[in-house]
Amino acid sequence: MSSIKLRCLFFATLSLVANVACAADVSWLGGSSNVTLGTNWSNGSGPGVGDRAMIGGAPNAPDLSGNTVNWGRLYMNVSNNVADTGGGGVINLSGANHQMFTEGAENSTIAPAVVATGLIQTNGQHNVTFNGDVTAQKLEAFGGSVITLNGVTTQTDEFMSIGGGSKIVINGDFHWNNPNHGINNGPVIELGPNAKFFRTGNVPGLDVFNLFNSAVVRLLADNALGTSGETDLWDRHGNSTFDLNGFDQFVEFLATAGDQIANPMKLDFGATSGANSLVWDASHNMDGTYSVLNFEQGLDTLEFGQHGNNGGFIPVNLLKITVNGAPYLQSAPGDGSAWWNAIATPNQTDDPGRQIAVYHAAVPEPASMMLLSIALIGAGSLGRSRIRR
Repeated sequence: MSSIKLRCLFFATLSLVANVACAADVSWLGGSSNVTLGTNWSNGSGPGVGDRAMIGGAPNAPDLSGNTVNWGRLYMNVSNNVADTGGGGVINLSGANHQMFTEGAENSTIAPAVVATGLIQTNGQHNVTFNGDVTAQKLEAFGGSVITLNGVTTQTDEFMSIGGGSKIVINGDFHWNNPNHGINNGPVIELGPNAKFFRTGNVPGLDVFNLFNSAVVRLLADNALGTSGETDLWDRHGNSTFDLNGFDQFVEFLATAGDQIANPMKLDFGATSGANSLVWDASHNMDGTYSVLNFEQGLDTLEFGQHGNNGGFIPVNLLKITVNGAPYLQSAPGDGSAWWNAIATPNQTDDPGRQIAVYHAAVPEPASMMLLSIALIGAGSLGRSRIRR
């Protein structure tokens, strides 16, 4: 007799006294879609709080129909959706280790809410779209998989772990109930038009959002990180990328660590041509370097302020920033490339006030209608783009 069967027999015996149940793998048979019908499961009754529900290939996909189920864990290895035609259904997971795990190059959709006291992990190129609310200790995406969150998501762990070409797409409210927030393992996070971050206490924004191991934060809409500096980005170990992807964003500050002199944080305006802006309100902790990529003079706007003495203007800090590979220049180079100069602080009460401008051929930035006219006559990109740090 196998050790597993012996343990089950032992616990089954103890359960007469201690009411201890032996966990088991319970497979979905899917004679119909009714998830509460015992004959649709391999054990004849359905998974319990100590069991792992195995959702594999079956004639019919499970449908909660508004019911709440209490399982130990959930495992999916084929493309098999979990429906909730009645609405309001909940999958409660309270087992050990990874309470939800997927693998296999598949695409699955889960309609009901999922509440997990532990980890939710996708793997093996198995993409999962959660249309209901998700609560978990931690979200993990590995092996080229994609997690898409369309409902309200709540996580309690400090980190989301994403690696192996995977990513997490946030399209709704994300409540990160932890004093610290970060992503690691070389992740990609994409923020959709309805993405909103909240920290502990339901307060908007995350304060400092820590990026580790060549992380990428990519916008899928304007101001997905907020509109007044609720969420700030700190590149902890270099090579991280903030990809505007052709959209606009306001951040209070961007920060880099001192070990990033040779590994700058990348600020990418996006490969697609078009006017977009990054308002970088204040520069804190400028120990590392920054590389601005795909910046179109005359179209794009980069505004930034400086934090420090001398009215917040510290020229030496500008040497830590390059635009399209070009270093800081205090006067027009005469070749049409960008150069930087100080401008009047637009708001003296601002923190600390955006004071640096980038000019292109010393020509003021044209209005949008003027840009259209220029494009129509083929005159190219003239104008001034403003940067502030």
